[in-house]
Amino acid sequence: MIDLQNLKQPHMGQTCRELRERSGMTVAEFSKYAGVTRQAVYKFERGKSSSLDLFLKYHNLGGVKNET
Repeated sequence: MIDLQNLKQPHMGQTCRELRERSGMTVAEFSKYAGVTRQAVYKFERGKSSSLDLFLKYHNLGGVKNET
C-alpha cells in the first residue's frame, strides 16, 4: 500500500508508474483504460503534469492507501 500523506509531488508519478507496472499494464493499455493519450501518461509519470482524474485512475488499480 502507498501512504498518500507521505507522497510528495515529484515522487507521485514514479509511484503511479510502479502501480501500473505491478498491475501488468503497459502505457498503451493504461492510457486506453484511463481514456487519455499515451503522452498524457508519460508526462504524468515523469512529473511533467498533474491530474487528479488521472491519479484516481491509478488509485483504482489498487495499492493506494489514504489515511487521514
